[in-house]
Amino acid sequence: MLSVSVIIATKNREEQLCTVSLPSLALQHGTSSFEVIIWDASDNDKSRTVVKEFAAENPGVSVRYFKAPRLGLSAQRNDAVREAKGELVFFIDDDSEVSPDGISVLHEMFAADDRIVGGCLPLDYEFPEGAKPAILRVSGPWARFVRGYYQVFEPSKKASGYFPPIPPAQQGAISYLFGCDMAFRKDIFSTHCFEERLQRFSGYAMCDDLIFSRVLMREGRELRVAKEGYVIHWAAPGERFKFGFNSGRVEGYNAGIVWLVSAFPWSRWTVFPFMWARTGVLCAALLSCVWWPWQFDRWKRVAGYLAGLWIFVWEEFFGLSKRSAYSG
Repeated sequence: MLSVSVIIATKNREEQLCTVSLPSLALQHGTSSFEVIIWDASDNDKSRTVVKEFAAENPGVSVRYFKAPRLGLSAQRNDAVREAKGELVFFIDDDSEVSPDGISVLHEMFAADDRIVGGCLPLDYEFPEGAKPAILRVSGPWARFVRGYYQVFEPSKKASGYFPPIPPAQQGAISYLFGCDMAFRKDIFSTHCFEERLQRFSGYAMCDDLIFSRVLMREGRELRVAKEGYVIHWAAPGERFKFGFNSGRVEGYNAGIVWLVSAFPWSRWTVFPFMWARTGVLCAALLSCVWWPWQFDRWKRVAGYLAGLWIFVWEEFFGLSKRSAYSG
């Protein structure tokens, strides 16, 4: 029987741990072979206290707490995997609610097919107010316009290395996974790890989940969405939903790293859809600035995006970057 290690990398989110993720793990049924690993980068001991109280109240759940020696989501995940005892590693966020049958469903899916190296439960992504992407938020004529815009400027998301902001909800094969709901066979981490350059300008490490799953798919490995169970991501407001110079810089720089790691090694021609897609993002950002000209954080985001792209190009193509996590 495959054992499962549930990993939660967290930072200063003790409320979400206490009210969302840990309570849902206490309700798991159908399997007794799982452990919970909390990898905490908080600057206080509140999360440690939450975990200690949870363990005392739920003696049937194996919980291990670690104080993160390194900051950044990718670094936390890479370090936590080394401590995992399970044959499957299931990453969720501190604000992810797992259905009571979730772990057993994942276990059954992986056990039934050795070809599956990564997968997830059907995901329902609940965004904070005002943070939902336009492609998911609008309806009617505006929805057709936004989707048409994406079709024009993102005709080759797979080729460009970027991805649609649509959570995986339908059973079957998939080419990308979300960090709030993704599971892998642990042995894959003997040759792969999360890309730590993505946390250069933000500890959130935007897109480390997508790069990881995308590289596996490029290598011909199978990723799949389970037919049952669910994860609800009650996304807490945070850094990744804010407009401003740094958020734009993170988007620009990380978009480049995503393409470089998960698309460029397989085809150098992907540079053209990548450049076209970045043009589309800039056009959309500038349109939002024109529509809301008094919101200066939107202008700062555009400036940050251009700065992030420039830093990426300068470092990667003038030989000044650090080696990728996938370069050996």
